[in-house]
Amino acid sequence: MKILRRAVLGGSAIALLCGGVFAAGTSQASRDELSVAPQTDAVVRDLCDRSVVLLGESPVHGFGKALDFKVALTRRLIGSCHFSGFFIESGAYDFLKIQEVLDSRKPVTASMIQAAIGGIWANQETGRLIPDLLQGAQSGRLRLGGLDDQLSRGTYAQRDMPGDLVQYLTGEARDECLSVLQRHTQWQYSSDSPYGPKDNASIVGCLDSDRCRCFEDDRWKCRIRFGDGRELQTDPRPRLSCVPCE
Repeated sequence: MKILRRAVLGGSAIALLCGGVFAAGTSQASRDELSVAPQTDAVVRDLCDRSVVLLGESPVHGFGKALDFKVALTRRLIGSCHFSGFFIESGAYDFLKIQEVLDSRKPVTASMIQAAIGGIWANQETGRLIPDLLQGAQSGRLRLGGLDDQLSRGTYAQRDMPGDLVQYLTGEARDECLSVLQRHTQWQYSSDSPYGPKDNASIVGCLDSDRCRCFEDDRWKCRIRFGDGRELQTDPRPRLSCVPCE
């Protein structure tokens, strides 16, 4: 399903629970969108002044001409009705990273958006949306987001997010937490060593925002507790002074 919402802050948005790969011949794309144009025109007239639009689907992803219709409708709602949010049934973390990159005024690429949407939606219909989404995001007119917590293969969330999450730790604690998080995001469990409560406890121990507090030397220190009962203490990076230490 898709959600297009008129704004993240006071506009309108589209949510799309479907998706796609990302290259299609222009002539074929034009023909496909033209084939659903009469239906699209009618729906655009009904939806253009709405704040939120939810585009669902049958239990089978990509049923019939549904994707052609939803892609054409989404492009019209963004381009003609000026919807300013696009949310799709994909992992949230890559889209959060895209927004972080945009906020830092660094370039976002089509491949980043493709990866965020995810391979499960790899089809040419949704691929026609990529240029619209990229242009809207780069211009600041369109906010992109994911609706799931899934970690898809080959994404930022699976590959690079663990390193970002431990960047403020140092030494053995950093190495141990990086290993814990990478094992989870890459799902390196097996029948002999399945995911269990101890793994969950280690993940929470590495990410718990309450693990850091002031100690007697007026420094913040982070104490991390793993699922097997071990504890590690580390200085955060950058080093933080307690002002005041409580």
